[in-house]
Amino acid sequence: MPDSQELGARCVGTIAAARECVMFNGSTLASAPQTNARPTVLLVEDDPYVAKFIRKRLILEGFAVVECSDGKEALVSLRTEPLPDLILSDLRMPQLDGFALLETIRDMEQASHLPIIILSGAGTVEERVNCLERGAADYLCKPIDGVELAARVRMHLRNTAELRRLRKEARFDPLTRCLNRRGAVEALQREIDRCHRAETPMSVMLIDADRFKHINDTYGHAAGDVVLLEIANTLKECLRMTDVVGRLGGDEFVIALPGVGDPLATQIKTRLRERIAKNIVPGSEHPVSISIGLVVDTEAEFSLAQLFEHADAAMYRDKRNRRNTLTVLKVVEPEPEEAAQESLP
Repeated sequence: MPDSQELGARCVGTIAAARECVMFNGSTLASAPQTNARPTVLLVEDDPYVAKFIRKRLILEGFAVVECSDGKEALVSLRTEPLPDLILSDLRMPQLDGFALLETIRDMEQASHLPIIILSGAGTVEERVNCLERGAADYLCKPIDGVELAARVRMHLRNTAELRRLRKEARFDPLTRCLNRRGAVEALQREIDRCHRAETPMSVMLIDADRFKHINDTYGHAAGDVVLLEIANTLKECLRMTDVVGRLGGDEFVIALPGVGDPLATQIKTRLRERIAKNIVPGSEHPVSISIGLVVDTEAEFSLAQLFEHADAAMYRDKRNRRNTLTVLKVVEPEPEEAAQESLP
């Protein structure tokens, strides 16, 4: 049986391994490029002179600026272009004023988290309070001071980056870096809603490691962590970037395959089992094995709860059917000569 140092090294190696992501069509997915893009500010201002002053100041401070002349144009940009990191909006505008823009953005799922700084020439207490109550992150009075503007923008971008980091950590499993239960459920619900709207199939798999308690009890929790990492890495390697991979807790994982129906879903299930079986339980000669419950919603009619219920029942049927074929995992004992050599000073 390997010692804790060997298991720890294997665990670190598993985390750090840079493996290519292979799609089922045989092509490979390159890792997303790391960029140092400048933060983008969406400036919504109908006065061209004020807009020019703010734009020049923000560019001087190192920000990218996207300009819109009114609220309606800003909404079009938010729905069709990459989201900015922050929004600067005048309050008094034709077509759609700052109040209406605030309320509309806060109701947009994809943009509701963006910080919005309101600019206004009036600056009454009632107006400032009204803006803050409607979801504004800050309020600046005209005429705008360039130094103060840049400082406020930087402050809110820092706050947003920290909130984004915390939000991400709250949705990811620290061991496997898959989505955790909360993140997986949210992602599954989004994909289910999308498939229902498009009337496309959705396949969901629940995956459970076989004899996981025995692995922890016999080889230690470090070995169990290695098994979980190997399962998670193999799932991520074998699936598309658009698929959902989450760890629900313990040794249970969930996969969602949007737009995938049978027979492809069954082929993927078989391939996942085969690929995961190429990993060996630390300290033994036995391959890692899993039970898989697959449900395919071809009519786009199942709710999230129904998909989980059907997949869970299918997984336990799979585990019962395979239980008698799974060999008992035994510790690999060192040969007598090796044991004697290890005991020598």
